Amino acid sequence: MESFDRLEEKVRKAVDLVKRLRKENADQQHRLEEGRKHVADVEKRLHALEKQQGASTDLHRQVDGLEKELKSLRAERAEVKERVAKLVDVLDNLE
Repeated sequence: MESFDRLEEKVRKAVDLVKRLRKENADQQHRLEEGRKHVADVEKRLHALEKQQGASTDLHRQVDGLEKELKSLRAERAEVKERVAKLVDVLDNLE
């Protein structure tokens, strides 16, 4: 009977883990989508700024700032993508 209790506890823990990982996965998917939207917006703004760019120092600063932000967002997106992939792997291995 004791081994059945241990098995039951392990099953409960596994179910809790699956629930938590699914929620984390959904949260990470949402963050990834929001990041993609933000990156698309930044890219549009950057493209618009590049079209208008001339000799203006202010525009150069804005472009530099947007390029840094874009680089940061792409890095964050890659990190989120990697974390989501890991979560999916964990979920796949549970089944």
